[in-house]
Amino acid sequence: MDLDVRPVDPDDEAALGARHAVAAAATAHDVPDFPPLCPVRFAGQLRVPGRSHSRRSWLGYLDGEPAGVLDLLLPLRDNLGSGHLEVYVAPAHRRRGVGRVLYTLAIDAARRDGRVRLTSETVSAPPTGAPRDPAGAAFARAMGAGEALVEVRRRLHVTTADLDAPATPGYSVVYWHDVAPDDHLADLARLDRSLEADAPHGDLVVEVPEADGGRIRDEMEAHVARGERSYHAAVRHDATGALVAWTILGLEPTVADHAWQFLTVVDPAHRGHRLGLAVKLANLRYALGHEPALRAIDTWNAAANRHMIAINEALGFRPVDVWSKWQHEFH
Repeated sequence: MDLDVRPVDPDDEAALGARHAVAAAATAHDVPDFPPLCPVRFAGQLRVPGRSHSRRSWLGYLDGEPAGVLDLLLPLRDNLGSGHLEVYVAPAHRRRGVGRVLYTLAIDAARRDGRVRLTSETVSAPPTGAPRDPAGAAFARAMGAGEALVEVRRRLHVTTADLDAPATPGYSVVYWHDVAPDDHLADLARLDRSLEADAPHGDLVVEVPEADGGRIRDEMEAHVARGERSYHAAVRHDATGALVAWTILGLEPTVADHAWQFLTVVDPAHRGHRLGLAVKLANLRYALGHEPALRAIDTWNAAANRHMIAINEALGFRPVDVWSKWQHEFH
């Protein structure tokens, strides 16, 4: 095998096009119900990684043809011993050692940066449901990674959702598009830290970050710079003015009919009032008012997160497939 691996220059349009073509083919094979991989967002993740992470990418050419992509994501503000890798191998070039070369390169690059572990993700079929190629999980095990957390992806078809929700006395909803007003940032940082602290992590080694409104703003601005659209709703506690729940829907630049459900968090002191369901319904109505073509939303929940699973199923989300988070230690 003659595999020529080259770093991807974010300003090299030809390399970015080849990188996208490989990743799009791999994604269509592995998760055929995903929307087509957005080339604008995919290039934007490399060009505008944000200030909290760095992203490096390599493209592997097999006998002169683009065959594999490696992206290495390294946190810069916390979790400085960890990194995350994404490996894509075009279906026509699989089982020829491309993934193994790229995975080994990721470990070497991460180790040189002082990292001691990498995480990755694979998809598999649920007990009943659409089939998925089992090769990803087998590859992760063969490379020495251990399964650290299991999540389930659920999809909502918005035409089947009941968008009515009773008002919650003592609370009101605020909305914004893309970047939050500055006076929300401290509350959002507090909620984000609460989410990280309370979310199931399984065996993953995770350092809970400090509350940082600047980081929240930086991440929102990076999404905008990549051409993404995001819709936010938050619940305000009327007596104190504090934001006590928050949720996000994100859309890609070239995809009008699909959204990703990002975080949903409720302040522990205000749980028990169905604020999680209320804020998600409010945000769905808000997004649909701006995105009339929206038809499907995907979200992930750890299998142990029964409370959020119950909220999502009440909204109409239904299981699609199973996702494993893998962790590879290489001290």
